Amino acid sequence: MPVSGEDHSVNTGLLARVPLAIRNVLEIGCGTGEFGRAYKLRNPLARYVGVEIREAAAGKAREALDHVIVGNIEDPLTIGRIDAFRQGELFDALVVTGALGYLLNPGATLRELRSRVATAGVCTLLIPNLSHWRLMAQQFGGRWDCLEGDLPSKGDVRFFTRDTAIEMLREAGWEVLDAAPGRRWPQETDADAVLKLPIGGKPGAEPEQIQRDSSAFEWNIRATNGPCQPRLHVAALGLKKQAGVTEARVDHPLAALSTNPFVRAVWDHGQLSIPKGWDKGVLILHRQFMTDPGFYRSVSGLADKGWILVSDMDDDPGNWPQFQANDHLAFRGVHAVTVSTPALAQAVRQLNPNVQVFENAIFSLPHASAATPKQGNKVRIFFGALNRREDWVRVQTSIVKAALQRNSAIHFVVVHDEAVFASIPRSCPRSFIPQRPMNGICNCWPPATLRCCL
Repeated sequence: MPVSGEDHSVNTGLLARVPLAIRNVLEIGCGTGEFGRAYKLRNPLARYVGVEIREAAAGKAREALDHVIVGNIEDPLTIGRIDAFRQGELFDALVVTGALGYLLNPGATLRELRSRVATAGVCTLLIPNLSHWRLMAQQFGGRWDCLEGDLPSKGDVRFFTRDTAIEMLREAGWEVLDAAPGRRWPQETDADAVLKLPIGGKPGAEPEQIQRDSSAFEWNIRATNGPCQPRLHVAALGLKKQAGVTEARVDHPLAALSTNPFVRAVWDHGQLSIPKGWDKGVLILHRQFMTDPGFYRSVSGLADKGWILVSDMDDDPGNWPQFQANDHLAFRGVHAVTVSTPALAQAVRQLNPNVQVFENAIFSLPHASAATPKQGNKVRIFFGALNRREDWVRVQTSIVKAALQRNSAIHFVVVHDEAVFASIPRSCPRSFIPQRPMNGICNCWPPATLRCCL
């Protein structure tokens, strides 16, 4: 599902496959700019250029994208406008959605555009699947109707299967990386239905392959300009979720990292399974004490096989007695430590010299909600914290006493902590903003489970 702020009509499967750590993006057939708008919520620093043949749609796209060129991508004049705008700078990513089916010579166009993409740049294609079982069923019934959703229609010029799309990219000089089936409405993809058709698939095809090729509405295909790079494996084990901490340190960073086609990333909270075939990589351990002997044996075994162990610690080494109990093994027993602030880095560096600061992250910028209206000239006192109630108790009496004396001049705004909000007298102007629901609440430092399938 789209995250807050993103257009619900955007193909999120394709969006998740466009790299985020890049600067320049070119989209062919940008329409009214919804896809580019959603991408820029994830990567605001990107310069996003769109090409659109329809003037009316291009006009709307200009409101969302950095630059829009009106024209047919197969027209040399349009290519010339792209070159004039980029002034020799290459694109890091090429995105082609529904426009490919309308091109007279899509292979030649992909070859032409490849020369304007940087080495190791990525091409991401959305290909409507000609082999979908509903289309094949229609053809065997003597019909070819326009179907709902993203399936090929009679108005398209070119149709592709997974294999023919891959062949076209290779002939255009691209190195194909992967092809993921898009199943945007799973209830509409009866994978078993194809087995009832008058054919059994192409010669030698296994039933699993037939089901794969016939159940996808579309294919999301990625290719790179140049030789494939070695794949980096990254696994991350986070705590059970509470108040957005694991999301900011594990979920959002790993989701962003996984958009890189040369990275394979898996992550979970509470327990983690490392896929078979991952002989080595980077394992990130989010806020783990390393006090359980079995757990530490598991991670040490991975280190012996070549894995790099990284502790992500958002706590001062002196804050928890569990750290001292095993001589700070959570910091000393790993190759490196990541933290959220320079102050933490300075404290951790005394235990492990390999420290890197990564600030807390959010995967996509949400629409900014309206601030709590300020009540006249009242002074606003804000409290928004997690596990800081003891700090509040120390100052509560003094603050409440002052508030009662000047309640006409003070407005309390409390986020998340209902007990703090309840401790403020009702006679004081006050507002409460609840925490959004999370996927489960955990006790402090629950035991973690690491399952290796190597």
